[in-house]
Amino acid sequence: MASIDKLPSGRFRVRWRGPDNRQHSESRASKADAEALRRRIERDLDDGFLTSPADRRITISEYVNREGGWLASQAWRTSTRDNFDSQWRAHLEPRWGHVAVRSVRRTEVQGWVNELSAAGLAPGTVAGVYKRLVQILRAAHLDGVLPRQPVLAVTLPEQRPAATQPLQVPTLEQVKAMADAVPDRYEALVWTCATLGLRPGEAVGLTIERVDFLREVATIDRQLVTPANGAPRFGPVKTRAVPSRELPVPPELVERLAAHLSTYPAIETDAPAEAGGPGSLIFSNAAAQPIARSTLATTWQKASKKAELPEGLRGWHSLRHFAITRLIGAGVNPDYVRQFAGHSTLTETLNTYTGWWPSDADNAREALSAALGGLSDASAGLGCV
Repeated sequence: MASIDKLPSGRFRVRWRGPDNRQHSESRASKADAEALRRRIERDLDDGFLTSPADRRITISEYVNREGGWLASQAWRTSTRDNFDSQWRAHLEPRWGHVAVRSVRRTEVQGWVNELSAAGLAPGTVAGVYKRLVQILRAAHLDGVLPRQPVLAVTLPEQRPAATQPLQVPTLEQVKAMADAVPDRYEALVWTCATLGLRPGEAVGLTIERVDFLREVATIDRQLVTPANGAPRFGPVKTRAVPSRELPVPPELVERLAAHLSTYPAIETDAPAEAGGPGSLIFSNAAAQPIARSTLATTWQKASKKAELPEGLRGWHSLRHFAITRLIGAGVNPDYVRQFAGHSTLTETLNTYTGWWPSDADNAREALSAALGGLSDASAGLGCV
């Protein structure tokens, strides 16, 4: 509990033992103010929200960035951390970095959200930055730094649902045009994405050790991560529910990969044991180094213009769609398509490729035609009397 004693100066000192088991004190000019402070401290002690005076003054920037603090505790993928760094520099730190965690008010957060929207930021961007602030303050609340969650009931800009656009998939002719348009060292990369349906990070992270050329099978259990800061490294695939999958490699792709490696030898790269160990990357950039995500984007932009591809094609990812829709068109079992794509659920596969699956009516019609195929011949043989 807290106690009050009068100092020789005439001020009133409030003393208490905090959760850190250390004695703390603050003074007030009047006994009434000291009594109010004592009641608040005892209430916070009872609720488990009392911290040291230093924590009560801690700013959002200090809370996020201090050693062992909020940011250090986040088990994020590299792409998520890069996204946060961008949000922090552009929107969070300039407005909230200097603000004490305990002084954040809902009305101020609402005003900030309104300002972001008025500045022209897309509703989704505003929502993403706001949710990151909520995440920080929720953690501060759970840590006992903040006695309440101050950003509830904030009104976000309306996000109108995007018009449903049919999935755009390149034709075989467009894939060929793209393979011809990229630099020679990336030609086999185009065909690998379009044949195995790999995500870009999985494709550039493919190593010789993961391709069994004799069995014609590729194991996809990691991707190459190229952070904005730091060396490239291997990381888990996107879908944690499907950490590994084996894909059939057609003989034509085996030949393309062999020809590629004879011209552009694989490059060695290190990786920790938890990332599957070191490997020899099949694909590399012009400097014989791992291919960064930014290099992939630039290469696609230049080559797609040269190949005169429609703007609606989603970069390297559209090659993945090419492979998967070809399996669908060939009547491959939907659950195998899911495994091939590395989706966690069949629903995800069916929803992603809505419109590419044969309709039930078409399947029923073909099945009935096959079942009744001999009926007309048999009827003709009976003749008419």
